[in-house]
Amino acid sequence: MRKWNPATRFRDLPMERKLILVFLFLVILPIMALSLVSYDRYARTIEDNTTSYVAELARKLIVSLDDYISDMERITALPGAIEEIQDSLRAANEFYSRPDLEIGDSPYIIPSQKGTALEIQRRVEESIYFLNSVKEGATSIYLFDNFGNGYYRVQVGGVRSDIMTTYQQWLERARREGTNAALVSTQEYTSNHNRKRYVFTVVRQIYTPSLELLGLVAVDANISVIERYVSELDSVTGGETMILDENNNVIYDSGMRHLAQNRSNDPVVAQAVGSRGTFRHDAEDGQRIVIYDRSNKTGWKVIISVPVGVLMKDAVANRNFTLATALLTGFLALAASVVISFALTKPLRSLMQLMKHVQAGNLEVSFPVRRQDEIGMLGFHFNRMIGRIRELINDNYHMQLRRKEAELLALQSQINPHFLHNTLESIRMTAEVDDNPEVADMIQLLGRLLRYSVNTAGEIVRLEDELMHLETFMRIVEYRYPGRFRLEVAGCDPYREMKMVKLLLQPIIENAVLHGYDERKERMTIVLSCEAEGDRIIFRIRDDGAGLDADTLERLRGVIDTPPGEGGGSRGFGIGLRNVNERIRLFYGEGYGIDIASEPGAGTEVTVTLPSRLQT
Repeated sequence: MRKWNPATRFRDLPMERKLILVFLFLVILPIMALSLVSYDRYARTIEDNTTSYVAELARKLIVSLDDYISDMERITALPGAIEEIQDSLRAANEFYSRPDLEIGDSPYIIPSQKGTALEIQRRVEESIYFLNSVKEGATSIYLFDNFGNGYYRVQVGGVRSDIMTTYQQWLERARREGTNAALVSTQEYTSNHNRKRYVFTVVRQIYTPSLELLGLVAVDANISVIERYVSELDSVTGGETMILDENNNVIYDSGMRHLAQNRSNDPVVAQAVGSRGTFRHDAEDGQRIVIYDRSNKTGWKVIISVPVGVLMKDAVANRNFTLATALLTGFLALAASVVISFALTKPLRSLMQLMKHVQAGNLEVSFPVRRQDEIGMLGFHFNRMIGRIRELINDNYHMQLRRKEAELLALQSQINPHFLHNTLESIRMTAEVDDNPEVADMIQLLGRLLRYSVNTAGEIVRLEDELMHLETFMRIVEYRYPGRFRLEVAGCDPYREMKMVKLLLQPIIENAVLHGYDERKERMTIVLSCEAEGDRIIFRIRDDGAGLDADTLERLRGVIDTPPGEGGGSRGFGIGLRNVNERIRLFYGEGYGIDIASEPGAGTEVTVTLPSRLQT
C-alpha cells in the first residue's frame, strides 16, 4: 500500500485545486501575518508614545517639585533679610546669654525677667505670621535662637511633640550646609494633638548680611502638596507614582503605604539606576512599564509604573477588529481565487500541449500571445526559448565545422612541408658525406615527431608529453641549425601531470625558430616558463631574437583573433599562431587563448592562458 505523503499528494492535485491552495496560503496567511505585524507595530507605537509622554510628565513633576522646594528655600532665607526678625532674634540671644539666667545646667528666669522673655517670644512669633502666608502648603514654620529656644506658629496639624529632639537633627543638617538650605525628606511625627503627620522640611541657619549667626529656621510642608501633583499624574497615566530621596527613602507614593520608609530592597528601585530610563517589570498584578527620572537639584527620583494591560487596552481592541476584517477579506479572496484559477488553467493547458510537441522534437511551434499578463509573458518567453534553442543548435553545428576546420589547418601547419624537406635534405647530405650514426638518430627523431603530430588516438595529453615532444623537436632543430638555438624550461615541474590539448606549445616555438632568429647574434635562447594565477595556468615563451615592429605586431594580433574561414593573414602569415589560438578557444572557451608582446631587437614573448583543470 502506498504511503501517504503530503508533498506527493499536492503534486498530484489538478491545477485548479493547486491554485486554490496557493491562493489560500498567499492571501489568507499574509493577511493574518500583516494583521499581527500591524498589531505589534501599533502596540509598540502606543508603548513608545506613552513612555515618552509619561517621561515628559515625570520631568514636569520634578520641575514642579524643584520650584516648590526653591520657594521653600527662599522662605528660609527671609529671616536673615527682615530686620524685625533679626532684631527679635538678636534680642532673644542677648537675653538668654545673660549670666544671671544660668543656674547649673538649666536656665532660670526670675519673675521680674519673665515679662521680658514673654515680650521677646511675642515679637518673634508675630513675625512668623508673615512667613506662614508667603507659601501655600507651608504648614509649620519654626524659628530657634542660638540657645535652642523655639518660636512657632502652626496653621494645621499641630506642633511636633518631639520638637527639641528634631531641633538637634535639623541643626546638625543645617551646619553641614553652612549658609545654604538643607532639605529633609518625608518624616512621620506625632503632633500635640496626638495625630500622625507626614511632612518634608527645609532648614537653614539664619545669618545677617554681615554673616552674624542669629539662629535656625525650619519650614515644614505637608505631603498633600505632592499628593495634588501625583494625583493628577496618576489620573492621566493610569499607573502609580513613587518619589524617593537620594537614600531611597520614600517621600511620597500613590497608595501612601510606604511613606518615610527605605525602599532600597525594592526590585523596581534597585533597577532604576542612573538619572533617567525605562524598563519592564513583572509585578504580582502583571507586567508593568516603569519610567523614572531624577532631579538634579534635590536628588529626588520619580518612579512611575504603568500596567501594560491598561496601556494595551486600545491596542487589543484594534487587534480584534483587524483580525475580524482579515478573516472576511480572506473569505472573499478565496472565492475570487476559485474563479481566477479556472481562468488561468486554460492557457496553461495550451502551453503544456506545445511543450509536448517540443519534447517530441518539433521546434516549429509558437504560443499565441494575446495578453500582457503573466501567462502572456510566459508564452512570450517560451517562444524566445524555442527560438534560442534553434539558434544554439545552429551555432553548435557551425562550431563543429569550425573545430574540424581548425584541426585540419593545425595538422597542415604542424606537418610543415618545407621543414620536412629541409630535414630530409640534411639527412641525405649527411649520408653522402659521412656514413655516421647521426643519420639513424635524425631519422628516429623525425619518426617520433611525426607519430606524435599525426596520431589521432586522442587530443588530450599531459604537459609531460608536450615537453617531451618539444625536446624531440629541438634535437632535430639542433641537427639542422647546430648551436643556433637553445630551449630552457623553467617552473613547469609542478604541472607536468596537467591535462591539456596537444600541440599547443610546439607550433609557437617553431614559429620563434623560423621567424625570430637574429642574424647578428650567435645563438638565440627560447625560455618556456609555467606559473599559476588563480584557477589559470600561464605559459610564457620568450626569446631574445629579432622581435617585431609595432605595425607587424598589430597585424599579427589581428590575424590571431580572426577565426579560420573569415579572412585574415596573407601568404600564410600568422596561420600557425591563429590555429593554436582558435583550438584553445574551441576547447576552453573565449576567456582563454594566446597573446603576443614584442619589441624590435629585444625579442618576442607569447603568453598562453589555459584553465588549471581541463574542461572538454
